[in-house]
Amino acid sequence: MVMIPKQLQNLGFRFLLLQAKEKKPLANMQSWQSENVPFNNPILEYHINGGGNYGIIGGYENLILIDADSQEITDIAESLPETFTVKSGSPESYKKHYFFITDNQMKGIRLSKDKIGDLGDIRSVGQYVVGPNCIHPSGNKYEIIKNVGIKTITEEEIRKAFKEYIDSKDSTEFKTFPVSTTLRNSRFVRECKVPDFVLNNKIKSDTSKNWKLFPYLIDILHNRSVTQQVFVNLAKSQGHSIGAVKGWVKMADEGKLAKTSCKKMRDYLERFHPEIVGEVCKGCPLFEKIKIQKEIESNKNYSWLQKKVLFALNNRDREKATELIVKEIENNNFIYTTRDDIKTEMWVYDKGIYVPQGKSFIKEFCRKVLEGAFTSHLSSMVIAKIEADTFINHDEFFGTNYIYEVPLLNGILNIKTKELSSHTPKKIFFNKIPIEYDPSQECPNVVEHLSTILKNPDDIPVLLEIFGYLLLKEYRVEKAVMFVGAGRNGKSKTVELMKRFVGVENCSSLPLKALHEESFSLSELFGKMANLASDLSKTDLKETGMIKSLIGRDTIQAKRKFLRDLIFVNYAKMIFAANELPKIYDTTDGFWTKWVLIEFPYKFVTQKVYDTLKEEERENHKIMNPDIIEKLTTPEELSGLLNLALEHLDILMENKDFSYSKNTREVKDLWIRKSDSFTAFCYDHVEEDYDNKVDKKILRRLYHQYRKKHKVSSCSDKAIKITLENMYGASETQDAYGSNDRNRYWEGIKIKNEENI
Repeated sequence: MVMIPKQLQNLGFRFLLLQAKEKKPLANMQSWQSENVPFNNPILEYHINGGGNYGIIGGYENLILIDADSQEITDIAESLPETFTVKSGSPESYKKHYFFITDNQMKGIRLSKDKIGDLGDIRSVGQYVVGPNCIHPSGNKYEIIKNVGIKTITEEEIRKAFKEYIDSKDSTEFKTFPVSTTLRNSRFVRECKVPDFVLNNKIKSDTSKNWKLFPYLIDILHNRSVTQQVFVNLAKSQGHSIGAVKGWVKMADEGKLAKTSCKKMRDYLERFHPEIVGEVCKGCPLFEKIKIQKEIESNKNYSWLQKKVLFALNNRDREKATELIVKEIENNNFIYTTRDDIKTEMWVYDKGIYVPQGKSFIKEFCRKVLEGAFTSHLSSMVIAKIEADTFINHDEFFGTNYIYEVPLLNGILNIKTKELSSHTPKKIFFNKIPIEYDPSQECPNVVEHLSTILKNPDDIPVLLEIFGYLLLKEYRVEKAVMFVGAGRNGKSKTVELMKRFVGVENCSSLPLKALHEESFSLSELFGKMANLASDLSKTDLKETGMIKSLIGRDTIQAKRKFLRDLIFVNYAKMIFAANELPKIYDTTDGFWTKWVLIEFPYKFVTQKVYDTLKEEERENHKIMNPDIIEKLTTPEELSGLLNLALEHLDILMENKDFSYSKNTREVKDLWIRKSDSFTAFCYDHVEEDYDNKVDKKILRRLYHQYRKKHKVSSCSDKAIKITLENMYGASETQDAYGSNDRNRYWEGIKIKNEENI
């Protein structure tokens, strides 16, 4: 894997992406002189990790790169202070790259000699070399041969060392004067007052003859298409040679005269004639604009991006300003926008997963860059451009699911092979578990906790299998889980442990009654590892079809307010907890086979309360630990629990079911008894008989005996009436008028197995 050495890990340095085993930039890096990246850019890192080469650009932070292509240049470079040095991938031993920081920004220099040709380069602004550890087209590596710091050197020392190889005509200034005969009609050319002021006022001393001023004035007057007499008057007003003026006019006609600007003119005046700046430039909007630009440029708190953006806004170029921000965001982030004509969603890659806060992220970034210049319109422009650049089909984005891969804090874990790989934006994940994978960790506190809250030892491996099942992003075993038991018995703490295990943000908490096809809440299940609903109310559950769909790998269409419906296959494990189970009207075996019931029989109380209990009462009570969750959710315990969960997930996958002892009949019997004691009584001791009737007092007495035997709660008279009418079609009757004791009856039923009550 190619690594950028520490010597180059300077935020001021800039890099470009090169083709693998090549020196050429990627197709999308053709504008690398202005659109490049720092060393910690995630796209650069992703490119390098994928086998691509990279280049280090000169000029930034005054970095120069001596590219020695001959023994002569290498010998001179070796005589300079020892610095960070790289052997080129070329087979010639003398081809090396020497890295230096100069005292000021240098122009690049071609090193050559008469009759010999080019022998090397001193590369700087707008030039680059292939980075260390990259691969040369020959297959050789760019190898670090002097792993020391980058030394500082003066430009004078560099020029002195290589003076025999530098053209004497070479200028140290960055100047380019392209030929242009097109007349300009800018606001500056039209409105600058300096030419009129100089035509009418003799500037004191000889500074008016400065070589900068007259070319500036000639450039403005030439573009105003003035007559020749104006140029003559200009020379006369300042006592300047008419011949020199004619020379500059000729250069202007030929398109070879350097173009001036408001900034150049103002810099000249402030240097040589500061006393007239106020008079000449007063009220000029361009002057104010340049003043603002200078303030921006001199502000050391502004980044290079802020300066460019604020310059553009100062020039009223919103398109350029927003484009600069867009490029910076796109070059340093991975963003997807779901394609939709009504409502789009923008997802941004953040520490291993994609989160739907892309637009908020962009607004925050814009605010940070623009500061006081921020407006909602500018941020909306940036968002709109990034949306257009990052569209992806809705179903393609949301349909991605890596069943066996789970992002953790320290990488992506394959729960099947137990292999850990690096986070990558190439894979679309929506959740990350807040645990580090460490195969050596154990969780003694968690194991002790499970042994404390569960009476049946067979339930412990089942609960560990459930923890492991949370990690699998598929409903391979089509079962939901119900924790049941009176209050303060460890159910809620176990649910909380599950939340901390997979991450609170990776859980939903929809109760049973919210799971129906018209509910907007169904969309909350998308991308979640678990649906953990504790403290369910004892509300009758008449519709169970959606539960079967959610655990049965059916395709779910979930409605979302003001957004496109989500179509997905649920893998959030359905786990509920209740003090009293809800009454179920679906009595088919198909419903009962889809549940795992785990009882929490103990009640946890304080030490003070425990000490007041009788000996026989203490059997079903235990002393609570108010800090139990903190004890169970340390990084070490969670990492150990992950290992235990993975181990039991393997058992679950091999057996294709939970290690569960209760059969369908037992689940049904337990649920009915816990949810509706009278319905359980009816299943055991009541049957339909149209020719028979049962005295209400006798029925109530037998039911009371039944409750005491099975230690279940009572039902109201209204609930009893509804149950008898619905289950058997029973009706209420009473003895005829005139009887000594008018008894009331339930007609249409009879008692069975009375001897067992």
